[in-house]
Amino acid sequence: MMKDSNILNYVLLEVTDKCNLACRHCRVENLNCVSNPLTKEEIFKIIKTSSKLGAKVITFSGGEPLLRSDITALVDCASKNGLKPRIQSNGYLINKKIIQDLKNAGLKTLGIGLDGSKSEIHNWLRRNNKAFNKTLNAIKLTREAGIDVHVESTITKFNQADVENIIDLAEKVGASTFLTRCVIAVGKANTNLMVSKKENKDLLNRIMKKKYKMKRMTVTSQDPLFHLADKKLICLLCKKYGKLNSDRFIGGCIAGFNSLNIKPNGDVKICTFLPVVIGNIRKRKLEDIWKDKNKIVAKFTKRKIKGKCKMCTDRYICGGCRARALALNNDILSEDPYCWL
Repeated sequence: MMKDSNILNYVLLEVTDKCNLACRHCRVENLNCVSNPLTKEEIFKIIKTSSKLGAKVITFSGGEPLLRSDITALVDCASKNGLKPRIQSNGYLINKKIIQDLKNAGLKTLGIGLDGSKSEIHNWLRRNNKAFNKTLNAIKLTREAGIDVHVESTITKFNQADVENIIDLAEKVGASTFLTRCVIAVGKANTNLMVSKKENKDLLNRIMKKKYKMKRMTVTSQDPLFHLADKKLICLLCKKYGKLNSDRFIGGCIAGFNSLNIKPNGDVKICTFLPVVIGNIRKRKLEDIWKDKNKIVAKFTKRKIKGKCKMCTDRYICGGCRARALALNNDILSEDPYCWL
């Protein structure tokens, strides 16, 4: 993206902290603990303000967003205010009626987690013996309704050998996009689930090779280090933007730039994996929080990071993963401990 940290582009709105699963790799540490979650009226206000601030896409997440009885009304409000509404779901509750109601309300994309090509792996990570079949059925019903499906896969020690098979399955069931990243020790996930630095490099290279073999599905990794594996992508960006070693173009970790994460209690964050809170919509207007955020996140947006990341020529197109730096180095601004340069 071209640098402009004052234009809001994307909002990830966690509409509930309630969930019907208890996944081992969940980024939410304490589910079912928000006693006073955002009301429908508060979410309507967030949607309208986000639209005024320039947002193009809003994702309703959780917890499990389909546990909200008013989720269809939220999608409808987003659609009517010019936003592209997405839902991030585990798929367990999806049936023909729900997906049709969501389509009628304007749902454009369903993001759904798929963490194994077979039931044993997926169900173990999701702690539910029905999860795999429920996920595949949800994808089927969503595709039949004409809604775009994005499959999102979290790679751990226990499913890393399966990643190519997961990608193949995602394409087979009709996903248009496959997004993946390796688990970070945030929330319920612990370091025992994390792949090693060497394994992470190997995975990114495997995903890159798979990316260019796909005929119908887009494949990418959300890891800032993916650019080290995907040289073709860097060549395309250079042709489009010129040299990428200046802050004209920002890629990789975009915490603090053009997106927001809003929690069920109203806290506003710059990344769902980071503890940095820049305000609360119940205490300040969202537009004021956004306007003043640069006072808090300047070190992120100006890439004032440490170690080898500080002098790296790739710091603007990468920036390292700040969540991984915090989880493993206990320093949010330290170098990405998994970078292999």
